[in-house]
Amino acid sequence: MEILECEIDKTEEILLHPPIIPEIDIKKKSKSEKYNPAVKPLFKTSRERYEYLMEHGCTCNDDRVWLTAYKETKEYKQYETDIC
Repeated sequence: MEILECEIDKTEEILLHPPIIPEIDIKKKSKSEKYNPAVKPLFKTSRERYEYLMEHGCTCNDDRVWLTAYKETKEYKQYETDIC
């Protein structure tokens, strides 16, 4: 009996032994966790409401009117100078 020897290319080796990739557990948001513009939280301060609107966006005209008025307040101007 004769034994045959051959060289394996690295590409063939990769195909024969694919790397093991760990599974990643991705949590999907449940319907209750998803953003619902009709249900807004109660805000303790105007700053909380501003940050909420910056994260989720203005979804109605009332939010846009409030945001325009808030940007004229001393609180907002102080907030902007603290960030910069």
